[in-house]
Amino acid sequence: MIYKITVDISKVLSELKKRKITIYKDKLTIVYIEAINPDDACKKAIEEICQNIYKLKRSEDRKKFVLSVKEKISVRKVERIRPNG
Repeated sequence: MIYKITVDISKVLSELKKRKITIYKDKLTIVYIEAINPDDACKKAIEEICQNIYKLKRSEDRKKFVLSVKEKISVRKVERIRPNG
C-alpha cells in the first residue's frame, strides 16, 4: 500500500537554514511511502527525511545533527493512497 505522509519539520527548519540545507524549505513536507501499514509508513517517512539530510554531507557532525532532527520532527497526517482500478 502507498501512503501520503505529512511531516512537520517546523522545529528544525531554522537549524536546517543555518546549516544551508535547502532540500526542505516549508514547515510541512509530504513524503510518499510504500509500506505494510500506517505505523511502518510513518517510520519510513521520518527515516527518508533523515537520510536525505545525511546524504548531502556525510560526516560525524551531520550524523549527530540528523539524530537530533529525528527526535524533533513529527508526523501530522497519514493518508492511504488507493491504486487506480
